[in-house]
Amino acid sequence: MDGNFNNNNNNNGASNDNLFSGGQNTGNQNQYMGNTQYTNPGQYNNNQFNNQYNQGYQNYNNVPRSDGASSSGTASLVLGILGLLSGGGLFSIIGLFLASSAKKKGDTSGVRKAGFITSLIGLIFFILIIVLVVISIGLGMMLPATMAYTMKSQDANAKQTATSVQTAVSMAVLEPEAIHADDYADAMVMLDNGVYMSDMSKGENTVYDLIFESLDISDSSEIIDKVKNVGGTDIYIDYDVMDNTCVVDIVGTDISVGDDD
Repeated sequence: MDGNFNNNNNNNGASNDNLFSGGQNTGNQNQYMGNTQYTNPGQYNNNQFNNQYNQGYQNYNNVPRSDGASSSGTASLVLGILGLLSGGGLFSIIGLFLASSAKKKGDTSGVRKAGFITSLIGLIFFILIIVLVVISIGLGMMLPATMAYTMKSQDANAKQTATSVQTAVSMAVLEPEAIHADDYADAMVMLDNGVYMSDMSKGENTVYDLIFESLDISDSSEIIDKVKNVGGTDIYIDYDVMDNTCVVDIVGTDISVGDDD
């Protein structure tokens, strides 16, 4: 009994020694050494880890930024406001450029959008101002020519009216019926001394009646109104009995028809 107990103790001691010795469980080492699940060096090597990290970093950079405005987006808003206050121009152009640049970099903030809108409105205003200026310059250049043409046309009409009066007077004083009228001599004296159209009235004498009939008017104001567009106030008739010539002047202007033409 004692011998067996000692032997068992010896054996147990040996087993215990093997348990804590450097070569313990040598029989079970193959259980872990033979398993390639944790010993494959290629499964988690450095290159594979770096590739996965770089790919994740690139994907992060490609995600559009929406958390806040970039410096370009903020600058576009400032320039857009300045463009509105100053009528557009260079501020609005630069603001549009910065807003577009910020969008390409992923800035989708409201600040950038506001900068783009204000810059665009400022640029539209600037274009409208340029168009209005060009139109104004064009009208300014055309206005003198238009006024000159209008005045020339009015002068021509007034001169034609004076010519019509001259013809009517010349025909009336040479009309046989007028020459033999009792009031003919009196009419010739008035015409020879010069008479204003406003002083003549139809029914006063035979010569005046013939003049009004030739002009197809019943009142002298119908003729005088035609010369007011050129600043005329009356028509002055001067008939030379000796030379049998008639000069008609539009009072208040340089328009004259007769011997002085």
